Amino acid sequence: MDLFLMLAQGTPDPDKAMGWGERLIAGGVPLICLMAALVFALAAAFQYKKNADLEASYRADLDARAKKAEADAEKRMADAKAEADKIRDREMTLMKDRLSAEKESDATLAAAVRMIEKCGTVMERVERKLG
Repeated sequence: MDLFLMLAQGTPDPDKAMGWGERLIAGGVPLICLMAALVFALAAAFQYKKNADLEASYRADLDARAKKAEADAEKRMADAKAEADKIRDREMTLMKDRLSAEKESDATLAAAVRMIEKCGTVMERVERKLG
């Protein structure tokens, strides 16, 4: 890129610009290959730097996404725990209500059994007195 900028600036004298090309051609194949290798090496270095920057930004973005996903997972876990606690509390209150209803039912049944026994004893007494 810098080479292109240097060439784009130009020189005030066109003969000097032609001199670079003539010297390159006069150097033969080895000099032409050396200059081509230099240009390609500069282009490769520029591309490597560009790719390194792109990879660094990609890794930063990937890390940010991973941290966000981890935070979201922790939030979902906390929400799930809170929901589980609510469900457990609701289940416990339902079980307590059922237990109290069963106790009340048992008490009613016991009272009914006592009443039936009393009625049975009263009927035995009445039967003895009648008989």
